[in-house]
Amino acid sequence: MDEKKFKRLEGKAVNIAAFLRRKKRLFLFFDFDGTISEIVNSPPKAVPLDGAVDALNRLKSRENIKIAIVSGREISFLRNFFPKGFTLVGCHGAEIAEGRRGSVKKLSPAQKNVLELAAAFFKAASARGIFTEEKKFSLALHYRNASLKTSALLMKIAKEIKPVLKKFSLEILSGKKVLEIRAEGVSKGDAVGKLASAHKDYAPVYFGDDATDEDVFRLRGVTGVKIGSGKTAARFRLAHPKNVVEVIGGLKI
Repeated sequence: MDEKKFKRLEGKAVNIAAFLRRKKRLFLFFDFDGTISEIVNSPPKAVPLDGAVDALNRLKSRENIKIAIVSGREISFLRNFFPKGFTLVGCHGAEIAEGRRGSVKKLSPAQKNVLELAAAFFKAASARGIFTEEKKFSLALHYRNASLKTSALLMKIAKEIKPVLKKFSLEILSGKKVLEIRAEGVSKGDAVGKLASAHKDYAPVYFGDDATDEDVFRLRGVTGVKIGSGKTAARFRLAHPKNVVEVIGGLKI
């Protein structure tokens, strides 16, 4: 990291920057929403913070640094900002693209039918403030703009349908003002673990802000950086996505 930029960092950002500088090879993993992008009221409108893409492009050009973007979003969305040279993990690990290689955990016909029925139900309900996002491998219900009453009703419905989903090997994942119905056995932790194992000469460091990132923070050998408040298994913490850009923007190893 440039010494002038290093000296301007405050508090825990200095600790993280110093830790990264000590590593000869790094595999840096970044969640998208809430980590290199602000949380926004309309999910389709999320974009990386100013300087984030440029900083990551500079880092991935170095032989001793690998970069991966790990998100609940589909890879097709992530490619709008990271078209080439990045390892992309979409839908919480259901799809992985690394160079010309890739893997996909497909849904069964029954699972697809359940997700389609659930999407139709929530769209027909037309509850104010709930945005239904249909993905290739999951269904997301965003309730950031919903009232407390509507949010409580959504939580009640989610609890009641869990046993039904279980019969189809589906589960409901709770995140920041979002519920996601996905296949069991799919997680960011599994995806990051496989990528880290395939590149053992690189020290894996994961930046994330949500409950879905805790699976990664708990992985042995992975250094976690939690963005924001709340309990975490991560070793480090940064207050805001802007701090992430600040740290990676001046990183030199």
